[in-house]
Amino acid sequence: MPSYFIGELSEKRLFDLIKPLLDGKKSGMISVKGREYGEIHVEGGQIIHAWTSFNTGEEAILAIMEWRVGRVSFDWEVTTTERSVGVATEQLLLDWANREEEWNKIREVIPSPGVMFCIAVQGGAENRSISGDQWKVLALCNGSKRVSDIADSLHWDIFKTSKTIFQMVREGLLER
Repeated sequence: MPSYFIGELSEKRLFDLIKPLLDGKKSGMISVKGREYGEIHVEGGQIIHAWTSFNTGEEAILAIMEWRVGRVSFDWEVTTTERSVGVATEQLLLDWANREEEWNKIREVIPSPGVMFCIAVQGGAENRSISGDQWKVLALCNGSKRVSDIADSLHWDIFKTSKTIFQMVREGLLER
């Protein structure tokens, strides 16, 4: 299988690397190999299937978009009958842009997955309503686990974990 290198995520955003393939209505498999591995399958410029170790479909694409390290390659000979992406590519790219904007806000509080959080001592005495996901994170935030460790423990992606922690920091439940 001829796999052609198209870029490095440490140098360029994934969006910028795959946009020419989508615009050119290419078909094949985009693979991203780094700390993790993921695939995005395109057919006639439309994203039809994607997967990572933890996700498939739209969530896999959004997870891969968050990766900052990895080699991106394209193989036009690989096809698939899998159809895990039910959203139009244009909508997916819009969701991607929205998530990127959301990430920018989250990164002000959580600059990297290596940051650690603990329960806020001065969190206030008022009654709070805590969601199930927040309880799961709260149980693991002991000041010695990194965001990436919490994500691994919960089998969540970094975005979901970071977003939950971000909300909890804003609510005064957690602190760095």
